[in-house]
Amino acid sequence: MNRKKVIILSMVGGVILLVLLIVGITTLCLWIKTAEHRYYGRNWGIALPAEAQLVYHADNLGWMGDGERYSVFDWAGDDPQFLQQLFPPQKESAEIGSFCRSTMNQLQVPLAYRLELDHSWIYAKVTDEEWPESDYVYLIYDGDACRLYVIQSRL
Repeated sequence: MNRKKVIILSMVGGVILLVLLIVGITTLCLWIKTAEHRYYGRNWGIALPAEAQLVYHADNLGWMGDGERYSVFDWAGDDPQFLQQLFPPQKESAEIGSFCRSTMNQLQVPLAYRLELDHSWIYAKVTDEEWPESDYVYLIYDGDACRLYVIQSRL
């Protein structure tokens, strides 16, 4: 092969390698960005809105998956199909407020990511069929803050 062909093939190979690298990095970033969505879909059958952007996450899960998990998503509430899961609209309750306050304190959630218990919010409770009293997830939507809170408890 002459020198010109080697240079051209090297440049084409470099461009192909660069494109593959960009595609790979983009795919990895998207995979990481949607990890929380996949977790709740796989483990709880909850399809979180694709537009919901994770802004905070904390957990104290043990090696068997027991413990609490607290996730906050910025979301405008523009998916009526998802909001149907929160109907009939159950308003805030003392029991859930106490559970949320306890979980936020235990996980040391910063004030900026805490559920404002004095706001108006709606919620739904998803329970594990096998352990409904001890394994559950609260989906809480705060329309004032445009935030979706997903709080899991597994014992």
